[in-house]
Amino acid sequence: MIKSVYNLLDYQALYQTFLISQKYSKSTVKNYFSDLNHCFKWLIKTMNSNYSVLAPQINLNKFMTVRALDKYFIYLHRNFDSSTVNRRYISIQKFCSFAVAEKWLQKSPIDEDQKDDHVSMHGFEQYLSRQGNSKKTKKQYSADISEFINVISSN
Repeated sequence: MIKSVYNLLDYQALYQTFLISQKYSKSTVKNYFSDLNHCFKWLIKTMNSNYSVLAPQINLNKFMTVRALDKYFIYLHRNFDSSTVNRRYISIQKFCSFAVAEKWLQKSPIDEDQKDDHVSMHGFEQYLSRQGNSKKTKKQYSADISEFINVISSN
């Protein structure tokens, strides 16, 4: 019998199986799994305190919303370097595409416009580095711009 309701660990395991079947390298599978795990734990801790990774019925459409993921990426920009943010963004984007294909999500909460925002942020961070700004200053500028993008996107 095919299971139609999953907990977060089930989603992760099925995604990991998919990545392996698509011949991704062991390190890529490990990194994508780790990135998804980080995202899920952050979402539980910050946005959805009623959930746990073992909650028997997780509706991804309510769990992984555009708003929640926007806040997650703002958090990442404030706390991690741009290469980590970009890798996590790609990992989460690939999971969302897989979840749509599996009909776990009706629509990906990450669209192509957001990808451009994150790529642009990476370029901006590189510009700040070339200007000799400290890591702390780069993170603060990036966080401010991410917050601004989030505010104007919600209007």
